[in-house]
Amino acid sequence: MEPTEEKNTLQETLAHWQALARHTPLAVVCDLDGTLVPFTATPIESALPPSLVALLNELAALDGVRLTIASGRLREQLQHIMAPVPEAWLMAEHGAWRCDSAWESTVGQISSDIGPLVDAFIRLAATVRGALVERKSWSVTIHYRLVPAVEKEALLVELDALLEEWLAEHTDYERLDGVEVTEVRPRSIRKSHAVTWLRDRLGPEARLLVLGDDHTDEDMFREMGVSDDAVLVGRPRRSLAHWRLPDPDTVARLLAWVVTTRQGQEPDAAALPEPHTHQARQRAQVHGRYDLLVLSNRLPKLDKEGDATKRKRNVGGLVAALQPGAGSPTRAMAGLERPDDSGR
Repeated sequence: MEPTEEKNTLQETLAHWQALARHTPLAVVCDLDGTLVPFTATPIESALPPSLVALLNELAALDGVRLTIASGRLREQLQHIMAPVPEAWLMAEHGAWRCDSAWESTVGQISSDIGPLVDAFIRLAATVRGALVERKSWSVTIHYRLVPAVEKEALLVELDALLEEWLAEHTDYERLDGVEVTEVRPRSIRKSHAVTWLRDRLGPEARLLVLGDDHTDEDMFREMGVSDDAVLVGRPRRSLAHWRLPDPDTVARLLAWVVTTRQGQEPDAAALPEPHTHQARQRAQVHGRYDLLVLSNRLPKLDKEGDATKRKRNVGGLVAALQPGAGSPTRAMAGLERPDDSGR
């Protein structure tokens, strides 16, 4: 890249982030473990350092900013850890619980009982040094970060066999593999509930800045609108996020940058995330505001047998006509429009 092009790119990046940081209302959504704080050997060891507590309180106190922590933690654990930041809204157990002033469940009726699987996890963990089972409100987790490497492979083989059989009989549950942890939860539980919750509470003009390191955070990234920004924390991997930071320390520096920018200062752009090039092939859903919304009664072109499922374009000539000038996010609606699920 030529020096002039690089300078222009840096200026565009800075302008983009300044516009986001100064927007009102602004929701800042952070995962906890691996994003705000480093991973610890066991869940009970995590705590917010005093410097981070001060920063989060400063961020949460800003006019027009809503700080929300979305975590897979038990609600009691998350509430205890975040107690020094009383203005933060909380979403626990991967979206099963949310709290602004009081805890509220987002889970409907669950038909299956996870109790027998919890018992099976406990029996399995009892045979391996370092394994830890954690029961949540509607899910169960087995941690194996402390399991010796020579025993971990055998544990995972037994775990795979156990879950293959159990999940085949309980189709309303799913397996979720994280960092040295496996969780089984109802399919209806999603961290993306945080995005819809905040948009409902803050209104359609809100912009969201979402930071997360885990695959569960992709649920939030997928629900974000065209004016929102997602930041992957950690090593590069396939993700829907367009930006990346390497670790919790750099996350803190970015949040401090947002604070000072909203206070009218012009802090060093070195705190900004770098563009993330490992884009997931799955196309993100488009929510929120559109730069152009086109509605038409023009029907899609059908094949000779009248089968609309064989068409190559969602709305035929309408999209074809708009595409050359559609430099910004555009959505077209027609009489027989259907979601195109092939674009993964």
